[in-house]
Amino acid sequence: MKKTEEQELNSQILRLYAELKTYKKAIANPSSRVDTKILADTISLLEAEISSLEAELEAHRLILWLFDSLPQSLLFA
Repeated sequence: MKKTEEQELNSQILRLYAELKTYKKAIANPSSRVDTKILADTISLLEAEISSLEAELEAHRLILWLFDSLPQSLLFA
């Protein structure tokens, strides 16, 4: 079965949240070999990417909702 765009966005968001969780655990208990600045920067990048994908998903859902609410007569005029 082919994934829809919405499913693909959802799966990307979930994957990034899992990755974010890992980095947040690492920054909460950093080992001496870990550069916390790099961890913090990576966390910021992941949060920005998640925010962007969530906005894209919301826009996608809004477009679908608007499309579904239009009368059929307007769609094929």
